[in-house]
Amino acid sequence: MEDKTCTLATRTRNGGTLRYSKDVKLHANDFEWDEKVAELTKAERSNVEKYMSKCLAELSRVGSSSSLEEVPVKPWETHFSASKYHFPLKNYILHAFPLLRTVLSRQDQPVWLLECGCGTGSTLLPIMSECTSLNVNFVGFDISPSALSHFKSHGIAQDYLQRNQLKLFTLAIGSAAYVADVDTMVPTMKRPRTDDGVNLVVDALAGADKSLRDQKFDAIFLIFVLSALPTVEKMVSAIKQLKRVLKPDGILLFRDYALPDHNFFRFLSKVDNRLEEIAFVKGDCTTQVFFHREFVTKLFASCGFVTVDDAPSRLMYHCNRIVNRKNGKRMDKIFINGTFKFASSS
Repeated sequence: MEDKTCTLATRTRNGGTLRYSKDVKLHANDFEWDEKVAELTKAERSNVEKYMSKCLAELSRVGSSSSLEEVPVKPWETHFSASKYHFPLKNYILHAFPLLRTVLSRQDQPVWLLECGCGTGSTLLPIMSECTSLNVNFVGFDISPSALSHFKSHGIAQDYLQRNQLKLFTLAIGSAAYVADVDTMVPTMKRPRTDDGVNLVVDALAGADKSLRDQKFDAIFLIFVLSALPTVEKMVSAIKQLKRVLKPDGILLFRDYALPDHNFFRFLSKVDNRLEEIAFVKGDCTTQVFFHREFVTKLFASCGFVTVDDAPSRLMYHCNRIVNRKNGKRMDKIFINGTFKFASSS
């Protein structure tokens, strides 16, 4: 997978520097999740428990609504237009998902990877920079045309585009209709919804490129995407939409924000500790949700998925502590990370 001729020292401005995975570590065990929960005050623990209950309650009501609203495009387009480098390069991604190396090394048939919400390429670019196999094909879509335009402008992406190993298109996952224009990255007309949006990704792939019609994928990335969807209804819809394009032996790679992350309490304080919705609305009008293990397990189970049996790939918390050297204050970042496969009955 490693190509000694590749130049990985190229900086992506504020987006960080591409580095080989062997030269980076995945910081995931700075503290234990249980220890963090034990440190919470009574009020903080109560808010975490209320939020957990609210997520599960909303999951139990999925399907009771007769309509699926569109995911708003403008906040994310504005977000990426103003800050193309908000999400740093995830050079750790191959460490976060060990099974990915096995998928990338397959030689018996073409390998297809799909990223939902690929943004400016912060997840795919580190993988593409190390992958020298002409057998691996990358496909990505995002709600923001500006993000995709920036992704396309990267030198590595341009090489893959020229070799026809990378295809990008616009799509708002979790919606009931789609827009796709792979050439200009400008949203075109909305296509009519079919089957309550279940075929959204299937239709979008066919609309983006004829060669992607009926294409199934070996691995699908859901990296910090579900947290951007404002309701559990949309999360379930998104997972089911992706399920339609995953190979029977394929894997779904999930990573997102988890409780009790530092930002959960920061966002909560801005709404006077009132938990009216599970999604917090940020200053740029984008939204963020936080996850916990029970909710994620039940969320994916409701869509026909279970975690893989391989221990390093099971659903787990990744805990990262950042300490301000000047004032000694710490910021505890918590993520939830896991690999899913089809349940045997799916």
